[in-house]
Amino acid sequence: MRTLRIAAAGAALAALFTLATPAAHAADPGPAGVDAATINSIPADCTLTAPSTYTRSLTCTSRPATQRWRLRVTCLKWVNVEDVYGNIVTGNGTSTATCPTYLDPIAYGFVIVS
Repeated sequence: MRTLRIAAAGAALAALFTLATPAAHAADPGPAGVDAATINSIPADCTLTAPSTYTRSLTCTSRPATQRWRLRVTCLKWVNVEDVYGNIVTGNGTSTATCPTYLDPIAYGFVIVS
């Protein structure tokens, strides 16, 4: 009975994240090992990479010169969910965010700061 409850809870959590995460744009397949369906709001001029297991970097090359933005990564392990944010970039550049070592990066977003 306990195994069934855990499996049902895991399926419900997976369904929640599937519904809460918009589909990726077709031009961005995502980095190796990252499911493109978990990438949301990533502009076409930006590339998401996975330099390590818990780290994601977003490099953008055609941002407006005064736009301030950063990467958001949602990290998950079982029921522990945490959003971490990369450094703020003005214009073009790279924002990097790292999940705590016990949480896996599962979803990504482009956040305009100002």
